[in-house]
Amino acid sequence: MNDYLKQVLDFPSMVNQKIMQGKLNTGLSNFNSKDGIRCYVKYFYQLAALVFFILMEYTVITNAIDYFSDSSAGMLAKIGSVLSFVLFAYAAFPMAQVIRTHGDSFHTEHKSMVEFVFKDFVLTNIRIMGEIIALSALFGALNTVFAFVFDADLLTANGTSLMDMLNPIYTIPISALSGILESLDLYFLSSFINSFYDLSLNSQLGTNNGYSFFELVIIAYSFFNVIIGLAIMYVNITIYRFLYTVVEKIVKFIPNFHIPIGIKNK
Repeated sequence: MNDYLKQVLDFPSMVNQKIMQGKLNTGLSNFNSKDGIRCYVKYFYQLAALVFFILMEYTVITNAIDYFSDSSAGMLAKIGSVLSFVLFAYAAFPMAQVIRTHGDSFHTEHKSMVEFVFKDFVLTNIRIMGEIIALSALFGALNTVFAFVFDADLLTANGTSLMDMLNPIYTIPISALSGILESLDLYFLSSFINSFYDLSLNSQLGTNNGYSFFELVIIAYSFFNVIIGLAIMYVNITIYRFLYTVVEKIVKFIPNFHIPIGIKNK
């Protein structure tokens, strides 16, 4: 009787082992380890890189169709825009690779969910946004050179909505530090930090005005914006590392906090 009862009780486990050899349970058990959540997040970023690539190529192609169907564009402008089209079509490859590479970096040793969510995840997305912004500025600067050479308004490429999803994470460090400074009535420092985040040089090149030294300066500005984009990224990373370290030390200090009070019996 006991043997039959044991077989009935073990029936779910036996069937589970027969079907997929219990891999679902093993996957759930390992979900919070190196081969668990970090592995799944890595796959998510691989998918995100592919989606970004497809969306950017679609944007470039649709912009090119709209541009070349516009009869107001001159012959030189259309010739130059062919180069611009090739440039922006190629730009999708290194930008998508940025997402893929940093997504693969998640597949490392897993220490804790707190560190993963509030440190690794945020810092990785800040770096992704910063490097894509810098690459966008670089390819935009190269397109500015083409516009200068052909002295015409050439094809441009707008960003994708996927980057808008990551933008709130990218602004976390400066927004947090700005909020802390404002709570301390240090509004001038808060305004300075916010103005640094919005820093960029005018790289709008005037066309159909011939060639001039001023336009060469504008081209230099467009390349300098690449450096500004990288500088903002590293400032963001530094600020967030500092804030995370402060909060981490406070959290570790509170449980160990004690007031030394000596009581003597007289």
